[in-house]
Amino acid sequence: MTIVRSLLSAGELCRARGLGPEALRHLQSAKLRRIVEHAFATVPFYRRLWTRYGLRPDHVQTVDDLHRLPVVDKSELQATPVPSRLSASFDRSSLLELRTSGSTGRPMTLFRDRDFASHQRLVFLRALLAAGLRPWHRLLLVTGENDSKRAGPPGWRYVSSEAPVETVLAAMRAHRPHMVYGFLTPLRHLAEAVRERGRPSPLRAVVSTAETLDNATRTMLEEAFGAEVFDIYGCTEVGPVAWECSAHDGYHLAAETTIVECLPQEAGELCAVVLTSLDLRAMPLIRYALGDLASLKVGPPCRCGCRLPRLDRIEGRIADCVRLRDGRVRSPYHLTLALEQVEGLVRYQVVQTDLERFLVRAQGGAEPQIGQRIAAALRREVGAAANIEVRWEANLEPPRGHKFRVVECRLPTGAVYAS
Repeated sequence: MTIVRSLLSAGELCRARGLGPEALRHLQSAKLRRIVEHAFATVPFYRRLWTRYGLRPDHVQTVDDLHRLPVVDKSELQATPVPSRLSASFDRSSLLELRTSGSTGRPMTLFRDRDFASHQRLVFLRALLAAGLRPWHRLLLVTGENDSKRAGPPGWRYVSSEAPVETVLAAMRAHRPHMVYGFLTPLRHLAEAVRERGRPSPLRAVVSTAETLDNATRTMLEEAFGAEVFDIYGCTEVGPVAWECSAHDGYHLAAETTIVECLPQEAGELCAVVLTSLDLRAMPLIRYALGDLASLKVGPPCRCGCRLPRLDRIEGRIADCVRLRDGRVRSPYHLTLALEQVEGLVRYQVVQTDLERFLVRAQGGAEPQIGQRIAAALRREVGAAANIEVRWEANLEPPRGHKFRVVECRLPTGAVYAS
């Protein structure tokens, strides 16, 4: 991306912060028309898909028409050869190749054009600014292994999320950052090391990403680092999607670059997240079902002054919705909300192994009465007949390279909506 285009992108992001609903809708509609026309003309996958439904680009004129296009999911894209998903207007050798994390078991190969990658770095920077980062601050980033080789802006230092916690702690001592950003699991490891060995230097903020930040973990990070904790919601496919500001009243959406739908559209209810990237041209993603659950924020604009729409909460994945024998489906949020009320439960994971069988892996006091309260709280959500085993464990960390899932459903997968 040239300096001029970078400045234009930065200017667009600054203006978007203050756009009202109608102005934002106008911007989204114009960009949506362009990306739909581009995908139909240059991407075989979308041309075949939309033609099958009798759709043409002129059927989508505004964001209100987006629902006409079919939703696509990861399995459908994985079954499609890469050349059919790539835009013919790009030379593949000029693109950036990356793969999703494969946290659901099947990683997916993606390609980004360099302009999009540069634009998403600006979106990421905007999220860090909302958490209090300033140009003169030092930042420690605990992220992907390949990122550790990046130089980054002045004052930024990368360390691999796969590095031993002693290495991350040493980097923190040497760099003395004002802010630490990273994947949630390595941040939790770092917080535990800080509690044991002392805080190397004062922090202004800690910013987490990549996993669902539950209230217990947020409190643990705040106490260990003595700093305010922020969360950024995003995905490998499109980059940063939403972020917390100092008001901590929901997640501001990067709505000028990504349209986020929560389906079925019921404000305040947890629904399936569907993304449409308005700027990704090399391998477009239009009405892509991410597999996450979230709810839209309703009410007045945020106290921080940003007028962008917000998500209220982000809670788990559709694949980890609990399915019950009577046909009901419960989102991870219902279970976490119930178990967070159990005093003495430090950390936990709920694993569903059968329609009426659940394992709760727990950290805490390991007292019988706490286990009884855990089982009682969970049965109120999944049914009185449920077989619930509470197993006290010293370590709940996921296998290397995997994300920690607070609720994990091990039943055969199937597309479900939360109730």
